[in-house]
Amino acid sequence: MAGIKTLSTISGDYTVGKQIAPGGNGFVFSAIGPDGIEVAVKILKPELVNSREKRGRFQNEIAFCSADRHPGILRVLDAGVAPKEAGGAPFYVMRRYPQTLRNLMAKRFTGEQAITEFDGILEALSAAHGRGVTHRDLKPENILHDGTRPIIADFGIAHFTEDDLIEAVKTQKHDRLANFTYCAPEQKIKGHPVDTRADVFAIGLMINESITGSVPNGADYPRIAQFIKEFAFLDEVVSKALQYKPENRYSTAEEMRMAIRVKAAQVAEAREIERLRASVVPVEEWADALVKNPITVDRSRSDWDGKHLVLQLSQPVNQGWINCFRHVGGSGLNTFCEGAWEFRGDHAYARCSETQAPVGVNQFIGYLAPTADLYARELEQAMRNHQAAQEEKLRKQLEAAQAQERARAAIRGTP
Repeated sequence: MAGIKTLSTISGDYTVGKQIAPGGNGFVFSAIGPDGIEVAVKILKPELVNSREKRGRFQNEIAFCSADRHPGILRVLDAGVAPKEAGGAPFYVMRRYPQTLRNLMAKRFTGEQAITEFDGILEALSAAHGRGVTHRDLKPENILHDGTRPIIADFGIAHFTEDDLIEAVKTQKHDRLANFTYCAPEQKIKGHPVDTRADVFAIGLMINESITGSVPNGADYPRIAQFIKEFAFLDEVVSKALQYKPENRYSTAEEMRMAIRVKAAQVAEAREIERLRASVVPVEEWADALVKNPITVDRSRSDWDGKHLVLQLSQPVNQGWINCFRHVGGSGLNTFCEGAWEFRGDHAYARCSETQAPVGVNQFIGYLAPTADLYARELEQAMRNHQAAQEEKLRKQLEAAQAQERARAAIRGTP
């Protein structure tokens, strides 16, 4: 393959550069297209050109990826056949992607990053499953990334429905499809049926690896909860995906994707509720000035103007405090004064006589402590009512999101 300098299609010539990735059945090279843009070219290995099975699988991959299906599935831009002197191998052209999932996983994912990346992977995989296509060789190296989203590539050993077949290919009993590290148990058994649940198994392995750095092998493997406690729910998802029997796993990528979304929403709701609960702090810590610094009367600055007793308060009062004061005093507020107390900013006023004034001051001061206590209790209750309303709002939002996801799953045919 080192001797190939140019590959041609009806679109023009591609100048072949260095090899950028090995492949099970092919090589991937960098290349410059007829428009001067850098691309990648995948070409079948020369020694496999005469294998009807290998060539057929390669042609099926080209056909499937040539259609405009989903942005998360690799798109074949051009295709052709190498000259005879270069082995006559079929090849296809694709966009050159800067990185793979393997590159990204070199630094362990955060919980949020894992959910975002695998939601995109599962969405694209769901589109393939929706057409009856099983990838059967999912691994971090086969998931490309353009910096914004993952793209599933290398459908070389995928199972296609008749609608997507160019060449009928029969899997031989001795064939081992997929890599050993990420394959499901049934893929290790010669001749055993393999379906979408094998892809689910591979995704479960990669989710765990992306956060823990380890590919699960057997029952004793590092759990996500050991690294990120708040995303422990992903351990449940991984556990179900890695069940030995296919019938005990998620049946499709979409079902797995919806499970992650619902669990993530539930955890997010629980965290928000806890945040709201934590926001209801003890009375002594409230920022409300009338709770932290209860009202007092400054006698030295209070007065009687001949008709009204005018009390200087330590700070302005609000309507809530005034309501509590009137509730505490009740009808007794008029015992020593001729009219109800009125409030303007940091002053309290009541009509009274000269002889009533001193008694009125003492009466007012006597009501301050129970008023402060009632005000604090009512403020606390109001805050708790607000918290409960917020929790109920969150629950309704979650229920709506879950209903939407169930509807989507039903529309897409997910059990």
